[in-house]
Amino acid sequence: REIGLPVAVISNAKQRVLEATLSAVGIKPEMVDLIAGIDTVKSNNYEPKPAGGSYLYGVHKLSEILGREIHPEHCIGMEDSNSGYESLINAGIGSRIFCQNADGKVPEDASHVIRPHEDMSRIHTRLLNGAATISMMTKSVFGPPERHI
Repeated sequence: REIGLPVAVISNAKQRVLEATLSAVGIKPEMVDLIAGIDTVKSNNYEPKPAGGSYLYGVHKLSEILGREIHPEHCIGMEDSNSGYESLINAGIGSRIFCQNADGKVPEDASHVIRPHEDMSRIHTRLLNGAATISMMTKSVFGPPERHI
């Protein structure tokens, strides 16, 4: 967001758990443009992951917030599970990043793969290709939410 790219954090965690997890690791609401948990997604009539609705909700809300249309194919999505990655595909997210998890299975069509314990600052520099949004599952980047609450 520091460089002008809008950022959304979308998760299948409940809204309050997601916000508490982000807060526990130092990510404040003003640091991102949108935080949406599963209950927020469902209450706005979007189908959550693995359907593409969570990401489509994020794209729709970012369009509203920014006052300009954002298209899913111009977005970057980051996921750590195969079902979450499937939701990126279902939403038509153009660049898909997969955070490799313990099972080691990596989708063949991932734009980028983040290996366990890879330096996030290096990843940040690789993402700066004019994308509209970055969305991530908190457990891959920060560990399970239960550890932070």
